[in-house]
Amino acid sequence: MSEAFDNGRELKVEMISGEKIVAMSPAFSNHNRVKGNIYAMFDRYLREKPCLPFADGENWIVEPDKKEIEIYSLSNGVYVLNDLYRIPSEHEPPDIKDKEPGSFPDLTFADFTIDLNEVFANVIKWD
Repeated sequence: MSEAFDNGRELKVEMISGEKIVAMSPAFSNHNRVKGNIYAMFDRYLREKPCLPFADGENWIVEPDKKEIEIYSLSNGVYVLNDLYRIPSEHEPPDIKDKEPGSFPDLTFADFTIDLNEVFANVIKWD
């Protein structure tokens, strides 16, 4: 769904059960890189299987600049935060870095693992 900004640009929003949930950010280059990386991972995994790389009942909010993924699952008609995965920054203390996983299992396919380094490959740091 789209709404117009005052300046004429179009604002895209996500709707769940007719309610506006969140404004969707425009697709910048890092967003497109991450989206392509995730699609490619699922495409490789599903290549010899009778499935297509499209999901339902699960929502990911990906923050390329923070290198983190929030995963929401549909439960009784409501999306709830299932987990948060991220690559810690080089400025975090070692005890935090050591606790962060480099990968996580997909909620739909138990034998498929999401590699965070592959998800965030080629993301440009804009400092």
